Amino acid sequence: MSKRIRDCRTGAALVVVGALVLAAGAGCARYHRGSVLHPDLKTIAVMPFENLTNEPRLTIQLQKGLAEHFSVDSMLRLASSDVADAVLRGRVVSYRLRQAAAAKRRDSQARDRGSDAYQPSVFRVEVDVEYSLTVPGRRESVLGPLTVQGVADFSHLPDLNVARQEGLDRALNDAAVRVVAAVTEAW
Repeated sequence: MSKRIRDCRTGAALVVVGALVLAAGAGCARYHRGSVLHPDLKTIAVMPFENLTNEPRLTIQLQKGLAEHFSVDSMLRLASSDVADAVLRGRVVSYRLRQAAAAKRRDSQARDRGSDAYQPSVFRVEVDVEYSLTVPGRRESVLGPLTVQGVADFSHLPDLNVARQEGLDRALNDAAVRVVAAVTEAW
């Protein structure tokens, strides 16, 4: 094959690759421009959530997670309710604690009987959070009421109450992430 034909093939391949890179770059550049938020929404107030469960502290941890994730997301700035463009309200509706996995445990009695015994090794906590977003001056909500579920797994450590509280905190953080994503991407 002559050098000239080889150079033409190489040049044609470079043109095709260059065109593909430009096309891919153009598609991605369009996606990253601007926010998906409504243009009138710049600030948000997170009102105290109501706790409908018998477990104390759930709303405090949820409020903390919401404030943190709105700050990190930075699409909406946190503001007080008297100056905010939107107000987030809600309630912790319920939580459930259940066994997610079990480990085989054979004590001497089970070994003598030839049977197996199982002990919970991983627990799952699920927290249901209902929320709505309103705009001051409007009667109806612009988003919701909607429900999200925060989920977290935890293992049984020496103190089940400490591990349970950590699992609840992580589930509430998961719910906060889901609420922030829903609010900022709902438009």
